[in-house]
Amino acid sequence: MVSEAGGRATPGRLSFALGLPLAWRAALLPSALAGLVLLTRLPFRTRYLLNWDADQFALGIDHFDVIHHQPHPPGYLVYVALGRLLEPPLGNANAALVTISIAGECAGVVIAYLFARELFGAWAGLVAGLALALSPLFWYYGEAANTYALEPALALGVAWAAWRCWNGRAAAALPAGITLALAGAFRPSTAVLLSPLVLAALWKLGSRRALLAAGSGSGLLTAAWVVPLLVLAGGPGRYLQAALQLGGSVTTGTAVWRAGLAGLDTTSGAVLLGLVWDLGAFAVIALFGLGVAPRLGRVLDLPAGWARFCLVWTAPALLTFLLVHIGQVVYVQLFTPALFLMAGPAALAACRVLGRPRLAGSIVGVALAVNCLTFLLPLHYSLASQLSLHDQVVAQTVALVSAEDPASTVLITDVYAIGSYRTAQVYLPAYHRVALARDLKGRPGEIFGDVYEPGRLDRASPLAFPVVARTFLFLDSQVVDGLVADPERLTSAKLADGTRIYIWKGPAPVLRHGQVWLGPDYRDTQGRNI
Repeated sequence: MVSEAGGRATPGRLSFALGLPLAWRAALLPSALAGLVLLTRLPFRTRYLLNWDADQFALGIDHFDVIHHQPHPPGYLVYVALGRLLEPPLGNANAALVTISIAGECAGVVIAYLFARELFGAWAGLVAGLALALSPLFWYYGEAANTYALEPALALGVAWAAWRCWNGRAAAALPAGITLALAGAFRPSTAVLLSPLVLAALWKLGSRRALLAAGSGSGLLTAAWVVPLLVLAGGPGRYLQAALQLGGSVTTGTAVWRAGLAGLDTTSGAVLLGLVWDLGAFAVIALFGLGVAPRLGRVLDLPAGWARFCLVWTAPALLTFLLVHIGQVVYVQLFTPALFLMAGPAALAACRVLGRPRLAGSIVGVALAVNCLTFLLPLHYSLASQLSLHDQVVAQTVALVSAEDPASTVLITDVYAIGSYRTAQVYLPAYHRVALARDLKGRPGEIFGDVYEPGRLDRASPLAFPVVARTFLFLDSQVVDGLVADPERLTSAKLADGTRIYIWKGPAPVLRHGQVWLGPDYRDTQGRNI
């Protein structure tokens, strides 16, 4: 039994599925790939919101407010609206958004299979779908309430339509415009960074009618979500102000014109780490099969223009992530699907140059097993265990805080996304919150209280706690380590991940000499240090 890859008949261990009748295969393999995603995601899905952005999406479901980052700019209006529709039947925002993530990943592996099959043959389609389904980074975010799980499906949908335009198929122009606008409805940055690919494909197509169809379809669908977004934000001016404020704050340490080569060092490391985590063992196959093997012999057959198409697909995103900002290593999923599409041909090329083409299926099988184990092992430090551990930490935090009276308890958190401010806002809304930090001029104090004000990082306010407050819970250790002058006065409770919640029961903390003091300043005791 043989399989087809790159236009050639090739033996392989994975070819057994391809002996089915065409009609069965057309329906069975995509369904099986989607089923694989369901079977692997459902046992590990998170019960609590995973991170700061997930918290903000959940807050946006309750009350949409881009100005106060519910969610953060650019807004993700359609994603939040879909979460709001799903929240009542599923019980909570996290369950609704995780359901969207899993559904998006099912769509992603199916599109990868279909696209790769059209490019390189059925065997390559199966490899692409399996490789994406068991990608460690892709799998991880499929368990979380975030838009990252949707990125591969969106990118592949846009790229597939653009590839058809690239090859002279005018009927694909309208789908290209619609998929681009749909990508923007869920992840606006995806639409921006893939726009050059669609424009290049339409330019190569050379049809004014096709260009008009794509532009009209994309424009109308984009307007359908952009106009409500701007209205809900209070107008274009307020929206732009919020977007620029966030953009300026997140690019301080990464944009080359602000951070220089140090920024490039940070972003290049993040891109490389993202590639390794996303591709896993297929990174080695891609490096050898696509980079080394073709130099040793004619062993790799790619469609005409495919390499240039992938360059146009990858370059805008890669340059942005390297020179401007890459907030999460998962951002690389905007262009790594191009590598997943070529996973089968890369494995075959690597085996051909070694004179062992029959080993291609075995090599792919080993890579899939390695990626699966990467997600699952080691038991206490794997990606899977980190998801479970986070759930335990949030559950413990909520239980510990809930034992205190909201009327006399204040939650003190860090200001930034690594802190617990948003988690407390979602799961402990009855408690007064104070986010402490040093402002942009180094002055310590309250940056914001119960209302999140992202533009307040430049001015800290004096500490102001309710008069009845007698219990102060420091949810983030960085606040204690960086601001509290007498931490030995604190008691603490250890959480499942080894971090601690610090507890002060007594008079309200005060600011003295640029630090937060829980009790009397040692230097004020009898006028000397003791």
